[in-house]
Amino acid sequence: MPTAHNLGFPHLGAARELKRATEGYWGGKVSLPDLLKTGAELRARHWRLQQDAGIDVIPSNDFSYYDRMLDMCALVGAVPKRYGWAGGPVDIDTYFAMARGVQSGGRDITAMEMTKWYSSRDRRFGCRPRSRWTSSRKRRRWASTPSRC
Repeated sequence: MPTAHNLGFPHLGAARELKRATEGYWGGKVSLPDLLKTGAELRARHWRLQQDAGIDVIPSNDFSYYDRMLDMCALVGAVPKRYGWAGGPVDIDTYFAMARGVQSGGRDITAMEMTKWYSSRDRRFGCRPRSRWTSSRKRRRWASTPSRC
């Protein structure tokens, strides 16, 4: 018998509840406990919806309050110094400051750049396996570059 699964589920909610709660938190109209409660309710509702739809393998850890790449930065501690992070878990205010910046309370800190990591010419990745493709000039250059793995 086949197994039904999906790779993720939209996190905003059918009526964009997370968007409203997040923007309310940013504007000071929604408390942090209420924001976290909205997130927990959405995750539980989405798991139930998928289960009721007959999904056998329901994805977990696909929820995000803002952006999955930002989640990864917080997970691995890739927090620029300008946010004043002292290590440990990244708190939600630092997380949102990284996403949106902070312009209040005498602070003016810009948000992180939205970088196209793979199209930037100045990026250097630590591991480049050799490619056998030689159909274009770019591919020939990659094929001639020794592997650093």
